[in-house]
Amino acid sequence: MRNKTVVTVLSHIFVPMSVLLSDLVAARALAQNGNQFKDWNPASDEVRRTPKITCEDLRSLTGYEFSIITATVITATEGTPEHCRVSGQILPEIRFEVNLPASWNRRLYMFGNGGFAGEPFDVDDRAASRDRALKYGFAVAATDTGHDANAEPLATFATDRQKLVDYAFRAVHTTAETAKKLVRAYYGESQSRAYFDGCSTGGRQGLIAAHGYSGWIPWLVRENDRPVSVLFGESFFRSMAFPETDPKYDLARFDFDKDPARMVWIRQVLDATDPHLSRYQNHGGKIVMYFGWADAGLNPRMGVEYYEQVSERMGPSTSNFFPLFMVPGMFHCDGGVGVSAFDAMTPFVRWIEKAVVPERIIGSRIIEGKTIRTRPLCPYPQVARYTGTRSIDDAAHFVCRQP
Repeated sequence: MRNKTVVTVLSHIFVPMSVLLSDLVAARALAQNGNQFKDWNPASDEVRRTPKITCEDLRSLTGYEFSIITATVITATEGTPEHCRVSGQILPEIRFEVNLPASWNRRLYMFGNGGFAGEPFDVDDRAASRDRALKYGFAVAATDTGHDANAEPLATFATDRQKLVDYAFRAVHTTAETAKKLVRAYYGESQSRAYFDGCSTGGRQGLIAAHGYSGWIPWLVRENDRPVSVLFGESFFRSMAFPETDPKYDLARFDFDKDPARMVWIRQVLDATDPHLSRYQNHGGKIVMYFGWADAGLNPRMGVEYYEQVSERMGPSTSNFFPLFMVPGMFHCDGGVGVSAFDAMTPFVRWIEKAVVPERIIGSRIIEGKTIRTRPLCPYPQVARYTGTRSIDDAAHFVCRQP
């Protein structure tokens, strides 16, 4: 039986959506969906595995491809089970962390990055993404994409073109492959499913994986791209946008007649806008993408237009492997004035493993810890329609229909 991997991804500068992928690629750190696995309910007969070797034994896997720096048993705490935490490095400077629970559900979960990446593994959002998955027995992987944001902030790392390549696509691929090797060594068998989750840059990472590495990332969840502030954008133009770098570049110098043509090369490196996903679909891959209608950083129409381009290329069966959910009132990746709290991973896994198609996802509006409204999020182009005269704050009184 072929091993499967599911991925959730959030997009970056040139790709504005959120994505869940199946077959493993990469989650977002700065705007990650904090509600993933909220509705998770493990099956009573779920098969679990225990380690076949000690955590310390994993250090012996150090070789040419990667080095294990530490392999440490982390004792159980409230909400987080005992697990083996492995940190290591892939040449030249890609740092990774893989967490292997003592009771494993035979799944691998990888989450992506935010912005220019380089985040520490223990920052709040990344630690929360890790711990939510560990709680339910997932092995969990993450990468810094090959640079340290504290030492090389924003896009400054990209003056080293090897680091740019690692950030653009190589780090996610090599980290996923390394995580799979650690899983096989620790438990004596490969994962039955692998999932990637990401928003903003994580969304871009997931689609890049779907485009170029369709053999190793069957399932993906992806969210919209990260907004480009003046500081964020200026760093991008100084270190990343053009073939030659300019540490003193001023945005006021941007030439709308000439500079877009100079940026073709970076689009070829970073873009995840290719609508040709037939290889990915034929491999059995699936994607769930969502985008906030109130995203102030990127025009939500970017997500819709990309999806429509894919649909034009792939035909009416597109939604069978790649549904898009537009979220009313949601800002960039989460937050906003709508029902922006929702768990996309649980229905995604149910789709992959139980063939239960996600015909709607329930979103909630939560204020001060209290849910004041729920609404169905519908697969595009469907929208939620009120069915009667009862509460408009209850998703049960809405159905998904064509507009």
